[in-house]
Amino acid sequence: MVIFLHGVPTDHRLWDGVRANLSVPSSAPDLPGYGAAPPLAVPDLEAHIAWMDATLPEPAGCHLVGQDFGGLLAAEWAARRGARSLTLTSSPADVLWLWPRVAALPGLRTLFYERYGGRLYLRRGCAPGNREDFVDRFLPGVERPELPLYMRHTAEGISARRMASLPLRLRRRRIPTLCLWGDTDRFHPPVVARWVAWELGAELAWVAGGRHYAPADQPERYAQALEAFWAKSC
Repeated sequence: MVIFLHGVPTDHRLWDGVRANLSVPSSAPDLPGYGAAPPLAVPDLEAHIAWMDATLPEPAGCHLVGQDFGGLLAAEWAARRGARSLTLTSSPADVLWLWPRVAALPGLRTLFYERYGGRLYLRRGCAPGNREDFVDRFLPGVERPELPLYMRHTAEGISARRMASLPLRLRRRRIPTLCLWGDTDRFHPPVVARWVAWELGAELAWVAGGRHYAPADQPERYAQALEAFWAKSC
């Protein structure tokens, strides 16, 4: 079983193309507050983990694949509960996740959460050839008036202590880990991918022509890279 966790501000449809190119069973839920899923009352890290424990299969026997915030949740869940494997895309696994908390400070929050919010990610995070369809698909969710505040509260709920300890906790689990990154990601560029791979002792692979939302840019290549990693490491 593969559990796919999408990033912000998309929903489960981020993985449609990848899942269509895989032969293994998979699940791709909407994270709380996105798609058809109701929001969490307090969307901090602990509430997200509790939601995963209550609604998703036991992770120890599953391949976990996460993009952006979904990658953070997959990594934290794997560090606590184990996993058959972990794949991170455009998702640091350390204190770099404190940047969204900084952006939520007074003075910055207007720019990063209210003026731009998820719109900037949608427009800059997808390859030009896919951009129009990608934005049309996800922009209605981004334009919900309650989303900027929800995103800000989510960022404020990321634990600095948990992020500082996450790399060590993951290494202790000895979970086969892949950093599968779009080679033209503008938000978490290749230097971030190399750092995360080194930090976790993970394998590093590139999705040629992929940006921040590489699973939507190149679903066939992404699926092929996943299957190659699982065949070799698991």
